[in-house]
Amino acid sequence: MKRAAYFVVCALVASVTFASDTITISVHGASVIQIAGATAAYAVDPSIADANVVGDIVSVTGRSAGTTQIVIVTAGGSATYTVVVRAREGTRIDKGRVVSPNRASVEARYSTTELQNSVEMVRESGATKTELRATVVANRTKSSLDGGGSRATFRFLTWRSTSPGRELTLFDDTVDLSPLTLQGTNVRGIHLRQGALELHAGNASTPIFGSLFTPEQRDLAAGVSYTLRRGAGSSWTPSVYAFPGQGPVASLRYDTSRGEVFSMMAEAGWGGVFGGAVQIASNRPHDRARLDVVYRPR
Repeated sequence: MKRAAYFVVCALVASVTFASDTITISVHGASVIQIAGATAAYAVDPSIADANVVGDIVSVTGRSAGTTQIVIVTAGGSATYTVVVRAREGTRIDKGRVVSPNRASVEARYSTTELQNSVEMVRESGATKTELRATVVANRTKSSLDGGGSRATFRFLTWRSTSPGRELTLFDDTVDLSPLTLQGTNVRGIHLRQGALELHAGNASTPIFGSLFTPEQRDLAAGVSYTLRRGAGSSWTPSVYAFPGQGPVASLRYDTSRGEVFSMMAEAGWGGVFGGAVQIASNRPHDRARLDVVYRPR
């Protein structure tokens, strides 16, 4: 009861903000906005964020910490948004005492066709951190019976528990494993990261939901991966994923890096046919280069 009362009080005193031209997300986090007539979206620096469009919904996914811009193209022109990607917060402990206090916040965005409410609650106890993030959208709909109405859905819903060496997430999480399995994909289901083991299972889709909890686009996916570290900055990651109706995919991914100056990823996979991918990024003081090559047959 005390915990519930605490969150209620925090929610009541939380500040309410309205839509702006800045989107703030965390690494591997996602945010969605509705832009009428959106036909395409892209990030100026794809190493920091990705942007995709399905219908009127633009989804933005954080890839690495930094700031960039996304450009959203519509039939009437284009709009530019600033995207700030923050490093995912860990549990900050100092001699067994929690440095970051419990907190809660509420954000509201309103347009002529929808009302979007976002709630964030964070609680830290010892070495355990619990987070709840939810975005509820109420859209106006036309009804032949009463001439109008509203429809509420969870556009984004995440419950996450983090402790040393283990992270358990229920509902939405962005899976950014590899180009041949799941990359920058929102999965609504169950997610477990424990040491070198990573497991994801659920509905892989864009953040467009038909009912309160079930995605309209139900592309099931389930799989497991295990990362083997080999020296400083190098690792091997074998993974197996199953996509019902499409069959399983097995892949082996190799990563190497030299700090933030150079990184390379190479992946080979088999899902009835061969597939492969290579990503190379160079970030030097006066120049930046990136190469992405993916061969992924149907």
